[in-house]
Amino acid sequence: MLEVFEPFDGGVPEQVLGLSTRLRHYGWEAEVAGPAGSPWLAELRDAGIPVHELGFARLPGRRALGAAQALRALDRSRGYTIVHAHSSMAGAVTRLALPHRGRLVYTPHCFAFAAGFGATQRGLYRAIEQALLTRTAALIAASAWEGDQAVRLLRGAGDRTHVVHNGVRVASGAEPDPELVAFKRAGPLAGFLGRLAEQKDPVTLVRAAALLHRRGALPGRVALVGNGDLGAEVGGEIERLGVGDAVRAFPFRGSVERYLRAFDLMVVPSLWESLPIGLLEGMACELPVLASRVGGIPEAVLDGVNGRLVEPGDAEQLAAVLGELLADPDRLGEWGLAGRRIAKERFSIDRMVRQTAEVYDEVVEG
Repeated sequence: MLEVFEPFDGGVPEQVLGLSTRLRHYGWEAEVAGPAGSPWLAELRDAGIPVHELGFARLPGRRALGAAQALRALDRSRGYTIVHAHSSMAGAVTRLALPHRGRLVYTPHCFAFAAGFGATQRGLYRAIEQALLTRTAALIAASAWEGDQAVRLLRGAGDRTHVVHNGVRVASGAEPDPELVAFKRAGPLAGFLGRLAEQKDPVTLVRAAALLHRRGALPGRVALVGNGDLGAEVGGEIERLGVGDAVRAFPFRGSVERYLRAFDLMVVPSLWESLPIGLLEGMACELPVLASRVGGIPEAVLDGVNGRLVEPGDAEQLAAVLGELLADPDRLGEWGLAGRRIAKERFSIDRMVRQTAEVYDEVVEG
């Protein structure tokens, strides 16, 4: 079988890595096709997974057509029993390019029509998803929220939609990143870990921290770890607001757990999500979570149990809760333990792989 992904980095290829390396325990031998140059392809090769590079692009165009042609040729030569596409672009290319639709599985990882686009663009993406549903043997939703989006907004999706929550490995106990440890000094550290992109809204976190800093009410420091299109904007906002002594951006250098181990509180200020992998990894590392109330996040962050939920894009509310939590280390410790327990019980990678394999089996059995 073949796993296909389009995002160059982030949680989607990480999920593909977790799936492809464990599916053999359930009788499936996986190969992976992904965007040329993605660092995750090297990790997959190192794990012994056969890898195929495709010329994916985020937007439709000539490169997407080339990726479709290459995928079709690959499928013709390998004869895959199941092809599972991850993300909207990979899902569209796969379902348009390949024959024998009764074997095509799709996970949106947040439908494009649920993202922060204008109404016209969202309507177009919804129409595309509706048209492609007839070429979808099974739709695997990464959260109950995503499954509900499919069933409510796509006609005929109910009988082919399966909810399989994202899963993560139990943390291994890596040492915290020394650069972050040096930055936090003796106080608590609130941390953002993810792509510096509009969806993740790191700029609102900078502004929330600046509100507290200006009032002398920031009982700790804030670190933003990541790479992406908003990197310059994040750095510029930190400088413009004059908070460089308390808020700092760090490039991501490939060791998720080491960064998480340096945080005392994880902040996920996203504008839209299905169920982000980074959030679940933070929970597995005993981190309490301060997150936006969007998508499937409330399925993992139980308000008042292992974290707090705030409205997306609201710097004032984010600032108020951020200051409150950083000033209460006992509560952070208690919620971190609760988060690890929830991650272990409800969001393990073994459970995710087993349930995904069950969907594949059901598709093959017809």
